[in-house]
Amino acid sequence: MTVTELTTRPCRACGRELVFAMGPGGKLIPLSRVANVYVIAADGSAEAVMVGEEKWISHFVDCSDPARFSKGKRTPS
Repeated sequence: MTVTELTTRPCRACGRELVFAMGPGGKLIPLSRVANVYVIAADGSAEAVMVGEEKWISHFVDCSDPARFSKGKRTPS
C-alpha cells in the first residue's frame, strides 16, 4: 500500500500516532506503522519479511481499546 499526503493524528484511546487512508467502500481507516513483518515456518521458526519497507496495519489490531470505536459499543470521549 502506498500512502501519500498522510493525514495524522493521535488515537483518542491509546495516544499512538495514526495515519488515515481510504479503505474499501471509500471509508477512512486508521493505520499504525509497523517496523517488520514476520512469517512463521512449519518448523516454528520466524523469518522477517519486507524489512526496511513501509508497512501498515489496521490500528484496530494494536489499539489498547478498539471496542471504543466499534459500532454499537462506542463510549463517550
